[in-house]
Amino acid sequence: MPYLGDYKEDYADLNYKFTTRDSDGAPSTMTNGVVKVYKSNATDSETATGVTLSADFDGVTGLNNVKVDLSADAFYETGEDYAIVLTDGDVDSVDVTGEVLATFSIENRWDEADLTKIKGTGLTETEGQLAAGFKKFFDVETPVFTAESVNQSADNNTILANETYGLSALKSHGDSAWITATSVTVSDKAGFKLASDGLDAVTTWTVDITGSMSGNSTHDAADVKTAIEAAGSHLALILADTGTTIPAAIAALDVGAGSGAIEHDVTVLDPDDDPIGNVQVWVYTEEAMTNLVANGITDAFGVVTFYLDAGTYYVKCEKSKYNFDNPGTEEVTE
Repeated sequence: MPYLGDYKEDYADLNYKFTTRDSDGAPSTMTNGVVKVYKSNATDSETATGVTLSADFDGVTGLNNVKVDLSADAFYETGEDYAIVLTDGDVDSVDVTGEVLATFSIENRWDEADLTKIKGTGLTETEGQLAAGFKKFFDVETPVFTAESVNQSADNNTILANETYGLSALKSHGDSAWITATSVTVSDKAGFKLASDGLDAVTTWTVDITGSMSGNSTHDAADVKTAIEAAGSHLALILADTGTTIPAAIAALDVGAGSGAIEHDVTVLDPDDDPIGNVQVWVYTEEAMTNLVANGITDAFGVVTFYLDAGTYYVKCEKSKYNFDNPGTEEVTE
């Protein structure tokens, strides 16, 4: 008589197989078989609810299967032992009533984790919260915070004082303002200060989204700009470059048809000698194509006219879906 194990409450479909044999020991079919489950040592506590007996299981003579659905009835409860018993049946004309087939239990052999023992104090767990919390905390490929680095004080919106954080944007917990900087240092009083602005640890301020200043500091938006530049952002240079270098670079790409004395046509043809229109053509004085002297676009006949001085020129052509052998050469003569 085997012990099948300790099962979780409402476990579905516990299956157990056994063989019935004749007097010679050969597998033999059981007839009129009835199986019930008994609870512990109670004499009036048995049930057939959720119990299914299949004789000659899968067409195999003498092979029997008992299936017990522990979720089928409140009869199956935790902290109890159970026995699977034949309460009727005949095998080779022999009555097998009373044969105990197997035993099992429901949560009567295990030590389930006790959160009160882990915590040392009472703790009520809502189903799924612990699992969700662990997943949210640990399901990060590269964790940033540790239990040691996170502030454990009652004010869980406060970042530890005198620490520097490499954040692109840090929100002041005291109001709705945002401070934007490469590195932000938290002072030992409320609020924040830039690590690069030279302020002492007791000076605090906040910056709203329009760039104005508030708090107990006299610094204005210009001071913030200066601090950013001192930190290496070079904001002023970037802004100045927007109005100088960038427009100059764009202008350098469009020098027009040239300023030479000789009118010279460049014709662009495909491999079948058909003209290609709308080709962008650039003319340079050297093969490295760094000194641009003229540029233009071919017309419907594949022709673009330039004004150049006598000499050898290097031509670059570009158009979508075409591959040109750049640079080509053009000889300009009187």
